[in-house]
Amino acid sequence: MPSLRVVRMVLYMDSENKTRKKEDLRVTRTKIMLCGALTRLLETRALEKISIQDIATEAMINRNTFYLHFVNMAGFLEYYYSECLDDLRVRLFEFEVKSKSKSITYDYYKACMEQLVVNIDKYSFIYQNFMSKSIYTPFFESVESIISSHIQTMIQFLYNETNTIHLKLSAKYFASGLIGVLIYWMNNKKDISYQNMIDVLSMFPNRGL
Repeated sequence: MPSLRVVRMVLYMDSENKTRKKEDLRVTRTKIMLCGALTRLLETRALEKISIQDIATEAMINRNTFYLHFVNMAGFLEYYYSECLDDLRVRLFEFEVKSKSKSITYDYYKACMEQLVVNIDKYSFIYQNFMSKSIYTPFFESVESIISSHIQTMIQFLYNETNTIHLKLSAKYFASGLIGVLIYWMNNKKDISYQNMIDVLSMFPNRGL
């Protein structure tokens, strides 16, 4: 029987898909235009220097149209990087479901780290603009929460840890360190290859938490 967490994740993904299918095509098109506008603006200036008016102007829509779809900039940004976070959840969730049917091994852990790096590489533009400066943004917080939750499950299986407080603290500690390494990689991609990154992350279980 699937765990409560598995059921919740399935229901979450199902509700997300239904919501997006019901969304009016014109609404979707407007949101895509706004996201495209932000992407172009981020290529020339920092996020904190971009206003709602800048985005509306770049998207060639009225400022009031922006507010028909989003309450504020924070709500828009959450929508902007939601695909990246959904992809990360799905990648780690699929790994978790598969691993629970067997015992978690080093190979499973390495595969998980590879999926994490794939997600970051796929959405490198978002990570570079929302997390590479180590500023604790809502995006940063969401990524850390997703990784911490997954790591907590892995620690429980790898080390047979049952103490809830120990699990949460260990997961938080591990996730914070992991994100620190990922940020360093994002800022030094020219010197550190994709495979090197996976190999380094995969060393952690063997060296202890």
